[in-house]
Amino acid sequence: MTLCLRQETKGMSGIKHCLDRIDLTGGTPVTLSAGRAMPFLPEKNGDTIFVVAEGLCVCEWTPGPDRRRVLDLLVPGDLYHAGAALPLPALRMAALSDSKLIKLQPGTPDHFAAPDCWSPDLASEIVRNTQLRQSVLVGLLSGLTVEERVAGLFIYLALRLSEGPGDDRSGFQIPLKRKDIADCLVLNADTLSRVLTRFKADGLIHQLGRDKVFVKNWAGLLSRCPISHALLSTYAAP
Repeated sequence: MTLCLRQETKGMSGIKHCLDRIDLTGGTPVTLSAGRAMPFLPEKNGDTIFVVAEGLCVCEWTPGPDRRRVLDLLVPGDLYHAGAALPLPALRMAALSDSKLIKLQPGTPDHFAAPDCWSPDLASEIVRNTQLRQSVLVGLLSGLTVEERVAGLFIYLALRLSEGPGDDRSGFQIPLKRKDIADCLVLNADTLSRVLTRFKADGLIHQLGRDKVFVKNWAGLLSRCPISHALLSTYAAP
């Protein structure tokens, strides 16, 4: 498994992830099949960094039976610094799809092949980007209507997962099941179903089966979320 971290000054995170340049011989590969989770304790593993190489993962908190709160949503190339997480009990990394991660412990920067791929302040930069992703979910839950939340999450996913700087993400498939969307946005299934029905009737999305959702009208979707400009400014490729 290989990974390259390059610092940049422009773009969504300030770090460019390239999975084919640097040999992570000191990293521990972790495979999670869809629906599986890996518990971790930030207070004990505060310096641990998780790299998502493949798949879609969330950092989630399960405060009780049938209770799930998504704290962070990670796509391939994302790095998660455990020290940025609240010291909550029952905190875990869960896979929404079959996923591969690399777990880096303190000292692993020595295993990076290129000396310019790791700088002393990169750990704090990773924390900053972890917090940036988390702030998106907080923003989607703060003062937005249900429809605005759903539109915002779809916009966020399309910007994070679509390749290239294209201005139109029409045709993008939302890679989450309904339950995952509902859990990310703290919605119940019936409420989400009504929103998706309205979006479909308005020509914003297209559905195939129960869980496959495609963005049909990108401009229309952007108009439904008041923080779409902030998402574009933060995550759109230059």
